[in-house]
Amino acid sequence: MLIEELQHGEDTYHVGIAVLQNEMRLGTTQIVSIAKELASDVLAIQFLNPVPIAGHIHLLSAVQNALNAWFGGYAISRSLDVEIVVYASAQRQISRALEWFGVRDDMKHVAVIVVGSADAVRNVLNRLRETIGSELTDPFPLSEERYAQIASVFDISPSEVETIASGTSLTERFEALARCVVSRVSMLALDT
Repeated sequence: MLIEELQHGEDTYHVGIAVLQNEMRLGTTQIVSIAKELASDVLAIQFLNPVPIAGHIHLLSAVQNALNAWFGGYAISRSLDVEIVVYASAQRQISRALEWFGVRDDMKHVAVIVVGSADAVRNVLNRLRETIGSELTDPFPLSEERYAQIASVFDISPSEVETIASGTSLTERFEALARCVVSRVSMLALDT
């Protein structure tokens, strides 16, 4: 579990990120029901497909941009939860964002983002571990397959990655890919 502070103006928000094993084999309807049940304790809770996520920096950037849009009056959606998935996907179309990043019935793992006070975020994440399953110790594993999937989803070319990568190892290319994804996420805010 990662808990970080983000700022919007003078306000501080805590963001919790975890990837949970779907040990209970919960479907989309059940996961949405859990989110609704816990939503009153926090500002936002969003479940995501972890496969196209380029790491914690990707999600922190998405949440920061979603907070800026939400409180800045230029949000695309009607809720901060959906605004987070819109920015995570770098897609203005909510349906496409949910198609790529939304949860599905057959998921073995689910990523979750929780925004609120530090205590509330921690409590909600603990309740989610009890309800859904244990937390993955390596939430965003490096592999050539994941690298290719993420590059494809965000339309990032090998030459774009090579331009900013510090080397050719998978770790170095993945770090560069994550920076490219963060750039795509931030560019969505410029389009509004």
